[in-house]
Amino acid sequence: MDSVLYCRPSCAQNPNPTFAKPQAYLKKPPVLIQEALKLSAERSILDADQAVYARACGDRQKNYYPDRRAAIRAITDCLLQHVNLVTLDVQISYRKIADLCGLSTISRAELAKVAEAKEKGRCYRPAVSITRVTRGIKDIIELGGVYAPREWQTWDDAYFGHWIDKQFSLTPVFFELLGVTPERLQKHRAARLAYLQKQAKAKNWDLAICGLDSISQYTSFRRNEYRVSIYEQRKQIRAAERAERHIKDKGQQEQRQYVIRYLIQALGMDEIKHMGPRGLNGLINIELGKLRAHVQSCGEDPPTQH
Repeated sequence: MDSVLYCRPSCAQNPNPTFAKPQAYLKKPPVLIQEALKLSAERSILDADQAVYARACGDRQKNYYPDRRAAIRAITDCLLQHVNLVTLDVQISYRKIADLCGLSTISRAELAKVAEAKEKGRCYRPAVSITRVTRGIKDIIELGGVYAPREWQTWDDAYFGHWIDKQFSLTPVFFELLGVTPERLQKHRAARLAYLQKQAKAKNWDLAICGLDSISQYTSFRRNEYRVSIYEQRKQIRAAERAERHIKDKGQQEQRQYVIRYLIQALGMDEIKHMGPRGLNGLINIELGKLRAHVQSCGEDPPTQH
């Protein structure tokens, strides 16, 4: 049946997405992850026996068209590159996955708004669609390869908490779909934890403080770190946006006055006096340059369409 339905023409803007590994990823992943990446290149997780069985036991017979299959293959490589082998958590947002795999798209209406704003000398950030990623990961969740409960999207409270980037983790089923047995996965997880414990002891670190006493403790420790980093990143983005509103369409002297008030509030008068006139002037120029660079980058063209 699949072979007949595959005759449908592709409607995707990028019919052949691939995970583009950034140059900053110089460090080699653990041996098990390297092996999983090779297995992912040889076959899709959708063709595994466990996947076929899961589809047969589902409420409806679901077919994966070539566009969805290609997206899931790229997503699989991205998840493997970002998974923590000890915790099995994938600490990366859906938007970042879409950008790295070439699955983020901008509609024609949004591109028209960008062009209109550019003509008027204004800044407009287009809304980026990541539907192919969300649907692809949803399919993997249905196969049992990803665990992503809804309550993980909030901090402290599921009803009145703050929404954060989607958190999810891989399951042993995900690796089993690639041909890695749960026993072998558990063995490598324990070996990786032992390696991290050895490194911590060599630096005279307390394992309890580092959260390295056990896999469960390390998982809780890293998840908490991830949530804090998300809020720190959001705080920086909001601060940059506020600064942009203050210095946009203002003269040089007004911009310098804003930066001075910001530094006094951030550092305090005692630190400002300790710097001296020359040190303060240099810091003002640095901060002002950062703000101007941010405003200029806001008016640049949107990302290349995939």
